[in-house]
Amino acid sequence: MIQQTSLREIRTSPGLAREIAVLLQTHKLVPIPGMGYIKASIQAASFDQVQGLLIPPGKTLSFEPCSNPDTSLLLNHLCQKFALNTDTARKLLYDFEIDIKDQ
Repeated sequence: MIQQTSLREIRTSPGLAREIAVLLQTHKLVPIPGMGYIKASIQAASFDQVQGLLIPPGKTLSFEPCSNPDTSLLLNHLCQKFALNTDTARKLLYDFEIDIKDQ
């Protein structure tokens, strides 16, 4: 039952976007089907001398356009997490791509 609920959620753009966010926690480059990659860069800690604040390290995200990104990372993640076969996962990515391009 939990797996079906999770699969139902992943069929939506916000659900798949959530899985992309999960991958960004551990990967520097995550594909967005049909569009490109989201790149996570580490930002070093810094000190604001004017305000006397220590600013902790963090991540910045940027987008790199690419018409045909390698989606194997996202595809494998979906297959493993939701016990999907490759064709079903590919269909989810295709539907996501169409949904994003229609917005």
